[in-house]
This record gives sequence, C-alpha cells and structure tokens, in this order.
Amino acid sequence: MINNFRMPAIVGIDLGTTFSCVATIASNGQPEAIANFYGHNITPSVVAYSDGETLVGKSAVESATPTTNIIYDSKRFIGRQFDDLSVQADMRLWPFNVVSNEGKPLVKLTHQGINKELSAEEISAEVLKMMKRIAKKRLNEKVTKAVITVPANFDQRQRHETVEAAELAGIEVIRLINEPTAAAIAYGLHNQGTNNVLVYDLGGGTFDVSIAKCEGNRRLYTIATSGHKHLGT
Repeated sequence: MINNFRMPAIVGIDLGTTFSCVATIASNGQPEAIANFYGHNITPSVVAYSDGETLVGKSAVESATPTTNIIYDSKRFIGRQFDDLSVQADMRLWPFNVVSNEGKPLVKLTHQGINKELSAEEISAEVLKMMKRIAKKRLNEKVTKAVITVPANFDQRQRHETVEAAELAGIEVIRLINEPTAAAIAYGLHNQGTNNVLVYDLGGGTFDVSIAKCEGNRRLYTIATSGHKHLGT
C-alpha cells in the first residue's frame, strides 16, 4: 500500500512592527521567503477597517479609509499596559484613538456602523491571516501551523499575547523564537562551533542588537540585547 500521508505545512512568520513576512523551507532545504500577491517578500503590518471590508498590507496603506481607522504599530503595544511610558509616547504620534479598558490599550473606532474597541492581538491577527493566505497560495495547501519570531526583549505577557493573536488567526504556534536567534539559524551559525555572534536587526521602525552564543550541536541562545524603538529604514 502506498502511504500518501504528508506532514502539514509549517511556515515561519516574522510579525514585524512595520512589515511582516512568511517563509517556508524550499526543496533545497534552505529557507525561502514567500512573495505576497504583489510580488514582494514583505507586507506592511497595516490594517484598515474600511466601510466595505478589512484591508491588510498594501491595500490598507493605499486605501481611502480615514486615518482613524488605519491601524499600524500594533506590535508596539501588544502585551503592554495603557499607562506604559512607551505606549503613552507612541499615542502622541498615532492618528487613531487608543483608550484604556481595565489598563489594557485598545483602539477605539467605528467599523461598518459598529463602535469597536480592538486589542493589539485582534489587529495583529488580521496581519497573520494575510500571512496564511499568502502561504496558502504559494504552497497550495491550508496553513495552520507556524513558528513566529519575537524580539528577544519581549516579556512573557508580550509573548503570550502574540500567541493569542495567532490563535485568533487560526494558527497553532509550534514555537516562538527570538528574532536574533532566527537570523543566526538562517545563516547556519548554530552549526559552526562555539562562538559569540553580534546580530543586528535594522527594521522598518525599530533597531535591535543582540549577542547570541553558539555552543555547537545546534545550541544557540541570546545572552544580551538592546536597541532603539524608533529607528528604522
């Protein structure tokens, strides 16, 4: 009897502050970013709650939706409290309205005639749903499992709410992996003996630097991290 059993696709997702992307393992065993519907490897982490539908990515950025309903930077307040100094500072820059609900920051808007208060997890879930659609088109199969990267300095609450965002998007998180660790693995540094590696991540809105320790035998972990939360390309 021929066994046609096939393991379900597990993708890697970089849920970024400014841009997000999804990747798979190519036939040559190397990671490969999956192009979105516009042929780009990265998709703006932007969600527009328009009158007709919820738009994500380039269509959200280019939509005529009022700026109060175009939400970005959800990664900046996921897992944080409303009175967090960084949230308060960012609120001065955002055109959308953020309110407190029992200390949790929520985006308050009107969508399709309904007043809503949306959490960072709910907004991030829309971006993750788009990553699923992009991967499904490329892999020609349903995607329900993923490894998702997070900043090395994310605390437990931020990590937990990232997992909650994935669950809202219908994704089972196989593992959360620190972003510098993921970068080091992508370059095969975990197989090159014992050494310390400086990993920098100059993203669209943040700049992070980490020291990763590689101990051979595929062991790699972050030992120090720092960065600037408002510096990017």
